[in-house]
Amino acid sequence: MKTFALSSVLLALFAFASHADVQDSSQMLADQIINAEKPVLVDFWAAWCAPCRLLSPIVNDLEKEYDGRLKVMKINVDVHRQIAAYFKVSSIPAIFLVNDRTVVKYIPGLQSKSDYKAAIEEVLAMNNPEDTSDAESDATAEEEQTAENNP
Repeated sequence: MKTFALSSVLLALFAFASHADVQDSSQMLADQIINAEKPVLVDFWAAWCAPCRLLSPIVNDLEKEYDGRLKVMKINVDVHRQIAAYFKVSSIPAIFLVNDRTVVKYIPGLQSKSDYKAAIEEVLAMNNPEDTSDAESDATAEEEQTAENNP
């Protein structure tokens, strides 16, 4: 699994591509990833890639399903070569889940929708540990109540 922190290095990487008045679109994408207040699913793809075309509707469904909890970005590697190089994308499709400026999950190739959902749920749980602890305490309370009723 690839894990690395995104930082000002990412900003510096794209600085040379920007003119004083015009920002390169790779820089804008990098800014969106770095400044995201929620986890980001980054989908690296290309128009000529058949598995990428198969993955696209899955990513669209995930975007709708996790609306408000997850930001989805689709990055064409032929257009945005600099950001693809920064992420060290060597094959596509490639999905990166970024949380708090850090790549926390890398999913290479075409996988099942359930694989992507499991990874997303794991990342969302990182942001809301109290949600999982509440579920655990509810389960523990149920077990204690069952034990009391069945001595």
